[in-house]
Amino acid sequence: MKREKFLTRSLVRALKSRRALSRRSQLMREVNCYLGIADVVTIQWTRAFWKDLGPTALAPLSRPGPALVYTTVARLGNASVDDLTTRLGLAPGTIARHLSALRRAKLVNRRKDGIYRIAVAFPHRSLRITAYEAKIEKWQRAVYQASRYWSFANRVYVVLPLSRARDLLVKRRFFRSTGVGLIGVNADGTMRELLSSATLAPRSSSIRLRVAALGVLAVQRAART
Repeated sequence: MKREKFLTRSLVRALKSRRALSRRSQLMREVNCYLGIADVVTIQWTRAFWKDLGPTALAPLSRPGPALVYTTVARLGNASVDDLTTRLGLAPGTIARHLSALRRAKLVNRRKDGIYRIAVAFPHRSLRITAYEAKIEKWQRAVYQASRYWSFANRVYVVLPLSRARDLLVKRRFFRSTGVGLIGVNADGTMRELLSSATLAPRSSSIRLRVAALGVLAVQRAART
């Protein structure tokens, strides 16, 4: 465990030293994405579309229930509590509670006929999200866990000590079949991208939204310090 934490710190140091992460980017550690905890996640953007959204508005989007309801309303365009209950299989009271949280944050509007619509869009798909899973030895477990991050990430990497990662180049066909990339890191923070990650669309809009909201909240906290 200590060795993996040291590897993660070396990865963070290497990522922060790269020019690609010096502007319009945010790095987060130990991100709970529901399907596991990603060791490192980076978020990059071309436009800060959240400038009019404060932490109060963003907070509900970082939670599972409100994020699921928000993305479902966004997909449907118009939705009632009954529509959402049927689609999501949740109790009407649970749906109503999540909608109330979104309304207080002014993220959705409710018409007089009980129909909900998105009031403020959160175009999280415009972000580029990369997830990293660090392991010392158990590379197959790392690939399995990293593959789960396709739920929210555009690119996914397994990170190993550089010498160990180079040994795994004989497995390049296996890595390419999963789309997961391979990075080797030295103790001094030297990083080598040995196999590129595929670039894919995330599989879950709600998990993607949660991770994106967490990233934007981190950006806002960093701006205040």
